[in-house]
Amino acid sequence: MSAPRAPGLRVRVVPFWLRTVANLIDLVPLATLYLLVLFATGLADTSELPQSRWNTFDMLVDLLNERPLFLVWPALLWFAMVGVYYLACELTLGVSVGKRLLNFTLIDSSGERPIALMILIRNVIRLVSLALLGLGYLWALFDTERRTLHDWLSGTWLIRSRSVRPPG
Repeated sequence: MSAPRAPGLRVRVVPFWLRTVANLIDLVPLATLYLLVLFATGLADTSELPQSRWNTFDMLVDLLNERPLFLVWPALLWFAMVGVYYLACELTLGVSVGKRLLNFTLIDSSGERPIALMILIRNVIRLVSLALLGLGYLWALFDTERRTLHDWLSGTWLIRSRSVRPPG
């Protein structure tokens, strides 16, 4: 899929580094809430962890050898929180809080706000991308349109709000 098809619509897609800034802004409340939930639920309890006489890395290796599923629940919690946050923001605000602060807009191929199904697809793919160590985000570094994998597969563009020029 190429650039949005609306006649006369020209857009400037947000570059990778600005997306990263927006994601770092989003990370602040997300990480804060995540840590609060970890401590409130006891998932951050380290009192029963094996102590290593070497260093922190060795302690982590010992922990994963003794309790291989130790990190599963915290990781699932993180992915669930990220998924809910971005889905809720994009369904209600159109973009996440960080992207809104930087004046970005999410559009579909006609230059309009994407429908809920497109947003859902976009966010499922975003979670898969995160699980694959952010490879879907890194896609934007090499893409000629500067779109991430979740932009491509959902048919969306993240643009600078002032960059939309209507026909005429």
